[in-house]
Amino acid sequence: MSEIRAQRIAESIIGGGYGYQIPWDVVRRIDALIAPGDEEYVEAAFNPGDDAIQGVAVVLTATQVVFAAWSQSNSHFPSQTEHSKTRVETWSRKRLINASIVPLDDGRNKGGNDWGGDWGDQWPRDAAITLQYKDRAESLVLPLGSLRSAASRKRFREIVEGIISDLNR
Repeated sequence: MSEIRAQRIAESIIGGGYGYQIPWDVVRRIDALIAPGDEEYVEAAFNPGDDAIQGVAVVLTATQVVFAAWSQSNSHFPSQTEHSKTRVETWSRKRLINASIVPLDDGRNKGGNDWGGDWGDQWPRDAAITLQYKDRAESLVLPLGSLRSAASRKRFREIVEGIISDLNR
């Protein structure tokens, strides 16, 4: 495991403007399941509740998808000793069997605002892609949340091109 990579992942996932941090035990589990090499895409989404913060994170490398889901007591700054209820899984990117853009329950992909205009080299702000991997019951929807900046939308468009290439592996 790489403490430097774990720190880089943690710094990439500062809670979408809410100031939440991914718990360290989650970061270290993610890091433990990543093969040597650099992560290409890191994203997390947080859902704060009255008693707990729930979160999900995705890390894509050139060959892997790493997915984490956790729930932790409601604290903006979790300590390194406070453990979360965590599930971290990994699978091969080449197991991708379907990619689709379909209307989602959270409102993404439903209207012309997402796909009605020319976004050039950017992914539409509130659009998403649904990915289905062989032998996985749950689909993976990316991005996990709204892409706010032009730079993040451009970067995600590049990631989607790589994901679509996975269909041909």
